[in-house]
Amino acid sequence: DAVSQIDVTNTSNTNTVDTAAATTITDDADVSTTTLSVLSENYATSTLFATSTAKTGENVAESSEGSASVSTGDAYASANVVNSVNSNFVGSNGAFQLLNLFGNMFGDVSLSMENGAGCSFLCFLTQLFVQSHNSAYLENNIAVTASTGGNTALSTAGSADISTGNAFAAANVINMVNTNVVGSDYLAFIMNAFGSWEGDLILPPGSFFSAEGGKEKDGCCADGNAAVINTNGLDAENNVAASADTGGNSAESGEESIINTGDAAAVSNIMTIANTNIFGNNLLLLYVRTGGRWSGRIFSLPSGINIIGMEDGFVIDGFSAARRARSLGGGSGTGSTTIADTSAARITNTVSAAASTGSNNAVSGTSTSIATGSAFAAANVVNIANTNIIGKNWLLAILNIFGNWNGDLAFGRPDIWVGTSAEGPSPLGDGAPVEFTVTYRNNGNAPATQSLISFNFGELFRVTNPNSGTVNAEGHTISFNAGTVHPGSSGSFTFTAQARNSSTGDSQ
Repeated sequence: DAVSQIDVTNTSNTNTVDTAAATTITDDADVSTTTLSVLSENYATSTLFATSTAKTGENVAESSEGSASVSTGDAYASANVVNSVNSNFVGSNGAFQLLNLFGNMFGDVSLSMENGAGCSFLCFLTQLFVQSHNSAYLENNIAVTASTGGNTALSTAGSADISTGNAFAAANVINMVNTNVVGSDYLAFIMNAFGSWEGDLILPPGSFFSAEGGKEKDGCCADGNAAVINTNGLDAENNVAASADTGGNSAESGEESIINTGDAAAVSNIMTIANTNIFGNNLLLLYVRTGGRWSGRIFSLPSGINIIGMEDGFVIDGFSAARRARSLGGGSGTGSTTIADTSAARITNTVSAAASTGSNNAVSGTSTSIATGSAFAAANVVNIANTNIIGKNWLLAILNIFGNWNGDLAFGRPDIWVGTSAEGPSPLGDGAPVEFTVTYRNNGNAPATQSLISFNFGELFRVTNPNSGTVNAEGHTISFNAGTVHPGSSGSFTFTAQARNSSTGDSQ
């Protein structure tokens, strides 16, 4: 096998501002004013050339008497590039995650951001000023190649056989240019699963997209004022290509020739958010592409989130709703946030991912055979430019699944706890009544819908008063319909049963 991987993180003129830099002044009337000012002037030029190549092919086997055969291993090539240029992160935390999975995957992928931003520091800040002048030129030249083919087998007297391994190529680029992220937690995520996936995709729960923009229930953020003055210009050129090839094979023989080719699939994605202001909202934009069949369901879809079907997958769009204006500011309702931004950016992406297992040639006087492996290629580019994000949490993701996906898409997950108590006379004799209480609570972060809670009371009891429960006498169970149990909600059911066919001191 051959493996080639390149990981590049390029940080230019990127400022992380600690909110402890805020200044608080108390006047004679004992009124406090907290002010934070961020002033930046940045100029950056960045040019990146990166190639990642893995090859096991281009072999030659020749024989004038016996057989000639070539068998190649797999080839894995990837390049992950993150550019953060002329950007300010004020009171924010986040990550850029790039994941390439070769082969079948088992297990869940959680993008729930459970530890995301709660009450923003903006809630307690009276005045925030951000002023930036940015100019950026960014050029990425990324080429990823994985090849196991291009082999030759020649035999005069015997057979000629070629068998090639699989080829996987992935190129991922994330550019954040001239961007202000204020009071937010963020995650930019790209996943390439080059096989099948058995598992669920867990996204933020419905509360993440609540009408309050994800603000805490106690209303820690009162309304304030936000003003943004932008003078932005973006010139973006994206040349993104992905190719996969298992064909182009040639087999010649005096008797029998057989060619079997593997699967080939290639995907390319470009996601650009530019010249945009997002206030006080939690943001989700996710693109899922499946090369095979998806066997799953969607649970707890929040209001305002749209599922847009595509030919090869679907888009989860929470971005359109997030762009609707919201207010935010200081805890007293008099806070203000002012951003004056002058930004110019030119971004040129030339990104390619190529996977090949074909172009093999077998010649024999008797028999020939060619069997090629599968070829998969993915090229992904995310551009975030001249953008102000002020508020809470945002998640941008691209998931490429080349095989089948057997799993659910869930906005959060319920977690139902159930406990039972019993109360009766002591000692408990034959025929004595017992009152059972079944208590439940949803400790998860998503509603549990169509909930049915069952309790097995065993052979030594007979239910005399089921209340709202349904009794299955043969199965010795009683069931209660709890309906929809929201996160943090709880409830209980009671029923009365009578001990039977048991002797005191002999039965527990």
